[in-house]
Order: sequence, then C-alpha cells, then structure tokens
Amino acid sequence: MNLSLAAAFLPRGYKMKPDKHPRDFVLNDELWPADDQWPSYFPGKTVWLFMDEYHATLPGDETYSRIIVSSGNGEGWIFSRPLVQKITVEHVLQLIKMPICQYQLAQLGFKPWREHDS
Repeated sequence: MNLSLAAAFLPRGYKMKPDKHPRDFVLNDELWPADDQWPSYFPGKTVWLFMDEYHATLPGDETYSRIIVSSGNGEGWIFSRPLVQKITVEHVLQLIKMPICQYQLAQLGFKPWREHDS
C-alpha cells in the first residue's frame, strides 16, 4: 500500500508524522592528551573522551549521564550515573587532569569498559 492510499483511510486531520523527540544528547566528543600507559592511542598520543546523556522514553530503558574514555581499541573506562545525578558526572569531568591516565580514572570512580558491553 503506498503512502497516499494509506492516508485515505486515516481520519481527517490525523498527522502521519511520528511524535519523536531526541533522547540521546552528546555533550563532549573530543580527543584529549594521554599519558604513556595506554595500550593504544588516537593520533597525537590522545584518547577519546565522550560524554552523553540519555533520556529514556522506551519501555525498559534507563536514563543516564556518562563519560567514556577510550584509546581506540573498543576498550577504555566509563563513569555512568542515573540522569538525576548528571551534576556528579559533570563534576567528575572537571576533575580529569591532562594528560589523562588510567590510574586517575580509576581513582575518580571509572570502571573498565568494552564497547559492546554498554
């Protein structure tokens, strides 16, 4: 059934456009200088620092605010909290010193992370 034919069966005034709203917001997506202890690096001896938040709207989903630090091999460190604790995540971001070292991340409460586990 083509779209115009389907629209003929809908009540007058019915909007076919889905009511979608953004749920995932990227707050930081940068390469930061790293120390000599990482297993690999991005160009310039950097690691990827990514911060985002997710506003759950789907059944079974949970909201979160998180920071992921990765050296490009699908592994790294994650600091994640429920979205209501977003201010804690923002505070931890401010505490990260450059060059980033894995020991520092562990001390700040980061946990080991694998790309396919999150």
